[in-house]
Amino acid sequence: MNQAHETEHLMRLDRIYPTGAEEWCCIYCERRVLKQHEPLEREIVLNDGVTLGGNVKDTEISEELWLALEDVLSGMDMNW
Repeated sequence: MNQAHETEHLMRLDRIYPTGAEEWCCIYCERRVLKQHEPLEREIVLNDGVTLGGNVKDTEISEELWLALEDVLSGMDMNW
């Protein structure tokens, strides 16, 4: 990752789920976010991306985040 992109993300839309939720990925660090527009506008970080040292950050998902993810993803037919 070059210095110009240390603090900026260039996001690419990867998929739109049947519920309208959008999954976006940064082309530089692979940060992944899930965006929901209806009924409430919200963004959930799925993966922080790669740090400058090239290591993926170790993140734990809080219970609040997990419940929000379940709410957004409920009813989606996803093959993980």
